[in-house]
Amino acid sequence: KQWYQRRVAITAGIHILEDRYAARVTNLRTYVSVSQDIINRWTYPVVPDNYYNASGEYIYRKRGIYLSNSVKLYKANIAQNTVVGPETTIDRETEITDSVIGSKCEIGRNVKITKSFIWDEVTIEEGCIIDNAVLASGAKVYKKSTINPGCILAIDTAVGPNVVLDPGTKVTAFSASHLRTDSGCSNDSEDTKCSGDNDISDTDMDENLGADGWRYVYKSEEEDEDDSVISEYHKKWYLPHQG
Repeated sequence: KQWYQRRVAITAGIHILEDRYAARVTNLRTYVSVSQDIINRWTYPVVPDNYYNASGEYIYRKRGIYLSNSVKLYKANIAQNTVVGPETTIDRETEITDSVIGSKCEIGRNVKITKSFIWDEVTIEEGCIIDNAVLASGAKVYKKSTINPGCILAIDTAVGPNVVLDPGTKVTAFSASHLRTDSGCSNDSEDTKCSGDNDISDTDMDENLGADGWRYVYKSEEEDEDDSVISEYHKKWYLPHQG
């Protein structure tokens, strides 16, 4: 029989939102896109200055700048489309633009942060450059290090000092061999235990992360060393300019 004799009618319902906002975050690109929409107030009333907690509230300023009232600024330059969370300290001569900074972060002198997402309790020492990157909670970037576009630092990882990460580098909590052994985790007790949590010595660390670097540079077995492949990866994850 022909295909048209066997086809089945399918009915799909759809509802078009005209005065509300809806989006799903499924990858880094959509994470950036939704964050931009929040900063640009397309999601109102879900905006930073309507968020309150015990650490303080956000104050909305011109050019898409949101600063918590407990932020400590020491002659730093906070430019357009930027959110800075509660109890964060930013030292002199630091420039931040098109970025989101979480709470309780410590950002040193003469740091440049562009189009990046800095989660909570992150430390960035003096002279560092963070460009189009994601630094998860507890990450540390020691002095005069550069985090290039597309880089991701996982929770409680560290880089530096005087290190330049290649574009697209992922710094993870576990080595590739550890991940291949089912993450080394067991759920035999109420508290999940991972064999890699407490048995990592300084000699196990990836030397590409610097003298004070902590954890590993992740590399998929399928990735190619060829520069053209790295370039394509860079283009895929490069965070777009806001506004």
